[in-house]
Amino acid sequence: MNSNIYNLCQTNKQSSPVDSLDQVPVALLAVYSNENIKLLNREACLLFQEEQLGGTPALDSTAQQDIISIQPNQKTLSSITLADKTIPVILLASEARNSEVSKIVSVQPIQQELDMHEVNVWRNIATLFCHKLGNIITPLDIFSSALSQGLPDNQMQLEGVSIEQVMGNILSSTNKLKLYNNGLQKIISQPSPRFQKINLNWLLGTVNDICGELCIEHKVTLVTNLSDSNLEIQGDLVLLQDALIQLVNNAVDALANTTHGKIELNILHTEQGKSVINIADNGPGIPQELIDKLFLPLYSTKGHGKGVGLATVRQVIHIHNGTITATNNKTGGALFSIELDCLINNQ
Repeated sequence: MNSNIYNLCQTNKQSSPVDSLDQVPVALLAVYSNENIKLLNREACLLFQEEQLGGTPALDSTAQQDIISIQPNQKTLSSITLADKTIPVILLASEARNSEVSKIVSVQPIQQELDMHEVNVWRNIATLFCHKLGNIITPLDIFSSALSQGLPDNQMQLEGVSIEQVMGNILSSTNKLKLYNNGLQKIISQPSPRFQKINLNWLLGTVNDICGELCIEHKVTLVTNLSDSNLEIQGDLVLLQDALIQLVNNAVDALANTTHGKIELNILHTEQGKSVINIADNGPGIPQELIDKLFLPLYSTKGHGKGVGLATVRQVIHIHNGTITATNNKTGGALFSIELDCLINNQ
């Protein structure tokens, strides 16, 4: 991409400029000498959700200024806003040999790369934390167990509390530390996926069956809307099932104080050839200041949580080369969206 992209239009005499630029697998924008910005290839139309080539992309003032000011052979970080969602991108400019077009700018979304980097950083932190935690748990567990088993029948009293009670509290705390440590181990360990062809309708059907009893128990309505298309992906069935079940369980927890609670699962197919699995509820939603923290390891909005559930879900989605986002529905409640590459789309 640091070569002159515009040369594709000039060197291929057997195809039109539009056909040549459509071979480039990233969004391209033409910046004219009068600072007008136009969509230059199909990837640009897909990214900015426009139908016609040559149209003007919807850009906020900051992104527009970044695109106009970038110089040929320069690369810079920026962001674009699509459907109320901010997407980090890399801009890369190339000289255009055209009297009207001053430069060509490629726009490459990098959210998945940033997420993976964040996960790796937290995995390194969790590895160190587990090591330190293990050094504390092991001797504490051995000492408290041995001391508890060796207590005499006539328990000594310590400020009105028996040593047996004290040791019971120590053992209970040790077990909680073990559970916390096991949760951290899930973040550290990279699951080894066993990929196979999975029909998304069938996948959501199994999740509906597994979670149905839990929803009935908590008086929550679970609605699963299957796709009219035969959407299939390449993935690990167990990992994806566990991830979706975790999201449904979280939704059930969020609806604890909601009457007529409802969880809705559905599948969408995008023009970009992606499949989107949505998990929505009609609960209180997610506080805006917490949305960016939800997938961080060790962070939990629950008093009893260990902060590993959503971090593990995101890790599974990344293994499948997908993305997961959390937002609030305009009608209320939380919405988790998982985007995956489609393998087959038979209408």
